[in-house]
Amino acid sequence: MNLTQAIGAILSIALKDLRLLVRDKAAAFFTFIFPMLLAVFFGFVFGGGGDGGNLTLGIVDEDRTQGSGQFVQDLEKVAGLGVRRFEAADQAQQAIRRGEVDAAVVLPRGFADSTSSVFSGQGMEIKGYIAPGAGAQAGLLTGKLTELGFRRLMDSFTSPRLLQTQLDRARQQLGQQQDITPQRRGVISSFLDSVQAFSEDMDERDRAEEASTDSGEKATSALGDWTPVRVTLEEVSRQGAGPRSGFEVSFPQGVVWGLMGCTLAFGISLAEERSRGTLLRLTTAPLTRGHILLGKAVGCFVSCTLVQAILIVMALLPPFRVQVTSPVAMVAAVLLCSVGFTGVMMLLAGFAKTETAAQGVGRAVMIVLALVGGGSVPLFILPKIVQTLSGVSPFRWATLLIEGGLWRQFELADMLLPGGIMIGLGVGGFALGAAMFRWQE
Repeated sequence: MNLTQAIGAILSIALKDLRLLVRDKAAAFFTFIFPMLLAVFFGFVFGGGGDGGNLTLGIVDEDRTQGSGQFVQDLEKVAGLGVRRFEAADQAQQAIRRGEVDAAVVLPRGFADSTSSVFSGQGMEIKGYIAPGAGAQAGLLTGKLTELGFRRLMDSFTSPRLLQTQLDRARQQLGQQQDITPQRRGVISSFLDSVQAFSEDMDERDRAEEASTDSGEKATSALGDWTPVRVTLEEVSRQGAGPRSGFEVSFPQGVVWGLMGCTLAFGISLAEERSRGTLLRLTTAPLTRGHILLGKAVGCFVSCTLVQAILIVMALLPPFRVQVTSPVAMVAAVLLCSVGFTGVMMLLAGFAKTETAAQGVGRAVMIVLALVGGGSVPLFILPKIVQTLSGVSPFRWATLLIEGGLWRQFELADMLLPGGIMIGLGVGGFALGAAMFRWQE
C-alpha cells in the first residue's frame, strides 16, 4: 500500500467514526450540546468572575528591610493565601498573564518607613496587580492587605520607643509639607500631641488598647475621608484586554468538557469495536494496525477541533460578548488541545482492557481530572492542595491555552509550557496507548 492509499484508508476510518458519532444521539448530545449548556450555565453563575476563595499571590519586596520582611511573613500566614516570591515586578506581572498567580503585591523602597507617614496624614501605600476581570479576587486581596496594614500600624502602639521615633519623623514630615491646608495641619498636629501623651502614659496593655482606640476614633472623625492604609490594585493586561464577563471564564470550561466528551466517545468506541470483533475484521483488509489506530486518532482530532470551534463561534455571539484578542494564539490553542486529548483518548483505549472498564473507569478518571483541572469551578476557588494537584490534569493546561487566545493575549513564550505539555501528551499518549492496546478481549 502506497502513501496515498494509506492516507485514504485512514481518512475513511476517521469519517466512518464521525458518522457513527453523529448518528448516536446521546453521544452527539454529550459531545457537542452538553458543553454549550455548561458554558452558558457557569457563565451566569460566575457572572462576576467568581465569588472569592483561595488566592495565589506573587510578592516583590523592593524595600528589603526588616519591616517589609515581616509584612511578607504575615502574608504567608494568611489562611487561603498562597504566596510566591519574585525578584522584580515585571516577573510577577508576567506570572499573572500566564496564570501562575492570581495577583501580585509590590512593596516599594521605603515601605517600612511608611508606617510613620500615617501620623502626618499620608498613610501606608500598598500597590498590587490583579488579573483582568478578577473582581472577586481583587476584593478579597484588598481586604487582606488592608487588615495586615492596620495590623502593622497597631504594632506601633505596642512599642513606646518605636512609636516615639515615628512621631518625631511624622512631625518632621508635617513641617516639610507645603500643600497641606492650615486646618488639616492643625488637626494632625493635635492628633500627634494626643498620641504623644498616650505613649508617655502607656503603663499597662489594657490602658494602651483603650487609649489607642480613642485616639483612632478622634483621628477618623477629624480627618474625614483620610485612610491610614490605601490599597491600589492595577489590572495586568495587554492593550486593555481582559475578560469582560463570566462567559469569558465559563466558555473555556465548556471547551474542556467538550474535549472530554470527544475523548470518551472515541475511547469507548474502540473498546466496543474490540469486544464486537470489528477491529479484527478490519485487520483482514489491506490495512496495518497502525493505519487503523491512526484513523481513529484522526477522527478524534477532527471531533475535538470541531467541538472547540462550535463553542468559540457561539461565544462570539452578541448575548455572550466573548472576545478573541489573539486569533493566531486561539487557532494554535485549538489545534494543540486537539492533539493533546487525542493522546488522552489513546491512553484510555490502551489502559481499558474491556468495554466495561472503558465506560466506567474512563468516565470516572476523566471527570475527576476535569474537576481538579478547573473544568467546573475556577481554580482560585479550590483549596490550595487541589490547585497544586491540578498540574497533572490536562484540563488545566487546555483551559489556560484557550484563555490565552481569548483574553490573556498569549504570545509564543507564554504558550511554550502548556503547548509543550499538550504535544507531549498527544505524541506520548498515542505511542503508549497504541503499544498497550489489545486487539481482542
